[in-house]
Amino acid sequence: MTVKDTLIKNIGNTVKVSFSSQVKLTGGKKNPMQDKVVKHISGMEATLAGKQDYALAYTEAGLMASDIKSRPWGVRLDNGLIEHKGEFYVELLVKDKGKTVYTLDGVPIAKEAIQGLPEDKGSQEVEVRAVKLSNITKVEVV
Repeated sequence: MTVKDTLIKNIGNTVKVSFSSQVKLTGGKKNPMQDKVVKHISGMEATLAGKQDYALAYTEAGLMASDIKSRPWGVRLDNGLIEHKGEFYVELLVKDKGKTVYTLDGVPIAKEAIQGLPEDKGSQEVEVRAVKLSNITKVEVV
């Protein structure tokens, strides 16, 4: 079963996912680390939010109905995925952020040593993340 099939089958359920994505740094092309830093997250535990059970998933995650906003980008499909510019994403209601490791040109690097790494947006009680399917390396149903 593919990652996409596993995610669609488990919309509304809790999963642990691992994924990697390139980090956008400040400083533009002048930053020597630009386009070279990758963030690897392993074991993130989250509820998969889908179209039909979107409001229920938010409520179960402790958010109020007033917190539910329409997507600022992309289109939510009937299968629970989000399509944007030809790519598919899954929306996660994060329960546990898992473990994060940064790499620079494939070599681990301390977060503090990364030039131009944007500040964390702050700690929300429940974090909502959209993750590109092609970045997901592992899915485990909890």
